[in-house]
Amino acid sequence: LGSMKRLVAPAIVIALLAAACGSDKGGGGSTTSPPDPDAVVLTAGYEGGFVPVEYAYQPLPQYVLLADGRLVSQGPVAAIYPGPVWPNLQVGQLSDEQLVQVRDLVEIIGLPAMDGTYDTTGSDIVADAADAVVVYFDENGSHRYAAYALGLEDDPEPPRSDLLRLFETLDSFAATLASE
Repeated sequence: LGSMKRLVAPAIVIALLAAACGSDKGGGGSTTSPPDPDAVVLTAGYEGGFVPVEYAYQPLPQYVLLADGRLVSQGPVAAIYPGPVWPNLQVGQLSDEQLVQVRDLVEIIGLPAMDGTYDTTGSDIVADAADAVVVYFDENGSHRYAAYALGLEDDPEPPRSDLLRLFETLDSFAATLASE
């Protein structure tokens, strides 16, 4: 039964991500949760940069937040070759307070009003740094914000500093959930 759970979880997350990639109508929105508890509300991860092929073609973002507060994150993977076929997905339930923190950061960043924003403020830092990418889904579609070389500058300006706080917050929540 344990191995079955490990196979079902990645399939569910992939299906949810595919369903969430629907329209991209743009416009402003709000950070209220959709009625479907399995709806993807937020994805966050890193794309591109000078990384090994197996990392560059990773099919899932680092974090997936569902409407009911479940946070799906990638757990540790054994350093073996060849690596495991399925990713080590960890699922934990965020508290109402933690959900409010995430929604507040989404509002502060301005994600509901963004439509494919690409921030290259740190472009003079590292030639092959990755993009930190967050996608917020609401009734108006998806709202994507990517920031090049996030976290490498000494004192980032908003919204980069707020995006960095969002990643740090999700990191903290995932670590807390993994230790429970």
